[in-house]
Amino acid sequence: TAISGARIENQGIGDLETLSNYVPGVQIGRGSISTPVNIRGIGSGNNRGFEQSVGLYVDGVYLGRDRQFRAPFLDLERVEVLRGPQSILFGKNTIAGAISVISEGADPGGEFEAEGSVRWESETNTTRYGGAIGVPVSDTFALRFAGQFETGDGYISNRTRGIDEPGVEEWTLRGAAAWEPTDALSVNLRYSVSDSAVD
Repeated sequence: TAISGARIENQGIGDLETLSNYVPGVQIGRGSISTPVNIRGIGSGNNRGFEQSVGLYVDGVYLGRDRQFRAPFLDLERVEVLRGPQSILFGKNTIAGAISVISEGADPGGEFEAEGSVRWESETNTTRYGGAIGVPVSDTFALRFAGQFETGDGYISNRTRGIDEPGVEEWTLRGAAAWEPTDALSVNLRYSVSDSAVD
């Protein structure tokens, strides 16, 4: 199953947990200690010491910890979900399947583009700010930058402390560069950094 970045943006799908509601046979939860991930009912359970049965790849890089499934989506081209063992293509940690997240890259020779968005969810008072900008420096070289910031109160009312929990504050930044000097050579670089704090 492949879901385009345009559909993800239009339907307000903010992370893999929400995306699992749109993909049959995939369940991604959010626990206080672990993040249960199952494809067709197969997963690693709640023991954080076990390797994941579902492999997560972001731009071809393997992310081995279940907490990384909680990362918010940012400026995506598409998300691919492969069900069943994928050890030939992705390695041993994909006995249940693999999820591949592909971000938007820089486009040499393309056009200048910029976009931004603000989303607000009333139930948890969550606000998300996001934006991306693509700069074609020349016909063979281009840059792209994207960022996102989210803050929210949570969905559980703690009457003792007088606040809603679990509050969240997270941000993500990504930079991409593409260089295509010839038709036979393409160099793509991506760098991303993120931080998440839950209260």
